[in-house]
Amino acid sequence: MSTNLPSHDFPTQPVNGEALIPIEPTPLDLISIALNNNAGIDVIERLYALQREQRNYQTQVAFDEALNRCQAKLTRISADATNPQTNSKYASYAKLDKIVRPVYTAEGFSLSFGERDCPTAGKTRFVAFLSRSGVTREYLKDMSPSTKGARGGDVMTPIHADASADSYAKRYLLKDVFNLAIGEDDSDGNPTTAGVPVEHFRGYCQMIQNA
Repeated sequence: MSTNLPSHDFPTQPVNGEALIPIEPTPLDLISIALNNNAGIDVIERLYALQREQRNYQTQVAFDEALNRCQAKLTRISADATNPQTNSKYASYAKLDKIVRPVYTAEGFSLSFGERDCPTAGKTRFVAFLSRSGVTREYLKDMSPSTKGARGGDVMTPIHADASADSYAKRYLLKDVFNLAIGEDDSDGNPTTAGVPVEHFRGYCQMIQNA
């Protein structure tokens, strides 16, 4: 007796070691059946389109899951630089890149930047391209290169202004892509660990002073 399955039958798999249920055919299974049964070219084309849609969906889901794992590993990051014009603190691109790059490359992502014409006069559109396994998503940031400082005086040349806008854009885009938070309550991308609550620590200090 032949052990070959008819073209319309599919293998089965056990469920909890008891019952057997058919394995749902994939688009490739359907294409194989269609070819074996001399289906029309229109049927074959529709099945190939279905296969492409399924593959694209799977890569999009894998992209989202990998991005979620990256964001789960990246906690609040401390500032390491100060803007003398505004007297504000920020995390430099070098620090962000040092913390974030090992995380996203481990998940198979690549990140690059570019520029495009901006529909708003006087602005430059910067673009971040996040790619993984054939999927690329774009993130946009419009910046206004300026030679002026916070008080309105010239503080840089036009070339330096362009470089400054590029640096700003990359920092903000990197923060947007991975939803990074910058602040004092930070662990620089490392998982937080349990410690002594601040209130208890202050109490210990007071006990030492009173001793």
